[in-house]
Amino acid sequence: MSSGVLAEKELREILQKKGYYVVRSDKSEGLFDLIALRDCPPEAIQVKSTGKDKIYVEKLQRNQMEKLSKEVSVKPIIAAKIKEVWFKCDVCEMNRSDVKTISERTPKEICKLINKEDESNGR
Repeated sequence: MSSGVLAEKELREILQKKGYYVVRSDKSEGLFDLIALRDCPPEAIQVKSTGKDKIYVEKLQRNQMEKLSKEVSVKPIIAAKIKEVWFKCDVCEMNRSDVKTISERTPKEICKLINKEDESNGR
């Protein structure tokens, strides 16, 4: 199994433990790997994983995700596993701020630690 598939399955399990209903795309042909349902709007998630310090996300991909999300009313998210730490980044906020990379230095209003996010929301 590829590292990308393993990362998708790991994130699916994390989100399910947080109360999300998660659907995983078996093929990587679309823009989104996971659809997570709990809040409104649902989250459409592209999963990335690396052992490096950061992940670069191409503008074309971010723009396509934002455009499709408006057409089908979902929140576009990039979930990035960087050196074993999961970050959840809002694509629309990335585009507005012209953020191109996801790392521990990405502004907190754009990117949150997945395992800390629900604690701040009282969940």
